[in-house]
Amino acid sequence: MKTLKRLALGAAFAPLACASAAAAQEATADGDKTVRVEAIRAIGGIERDESSLLLRLRLLTGDAELEVVGACCSALLSVERGRAIPFIGRLLDTEDERAEEAALALGETQEEEAFSILRDRFET
Repeated sequence: MKTLKRLALGAAFAPLACASAAAAQEATADGDKTVRVEAIRAIGGIERDESSLLLRLRLLTGDAELEVVGACCSALLSVERGRAIPFIGRLLDTEDERAEEAALALGETQEEEAFSILRDRFET
């Protein structure tokens, strides 16, 4: 059942087929972690303001699964690119596992601004 749900989600919310990020909003709250992650990745492929807003809200409200948090960080960086770096950088101050996911996502950008934030936070 989960596999079918994932396949249906991928078909329904593929960036090329999805008209707006709002269509995936419900899936980001699904009980299945994999469905939430895939919905967030699909939203990350839609470069629209609605995508950014939804991803930022998802990060502010949090998720019990770190994989979902990491997917949100990566997707937001994909949509906003450098504009999201300071926002993601503030998650480093949470001093919990979300900070680790934020640090990984920032490191993956290979952007100088992200490196500076990481260096300032962890170099002591």
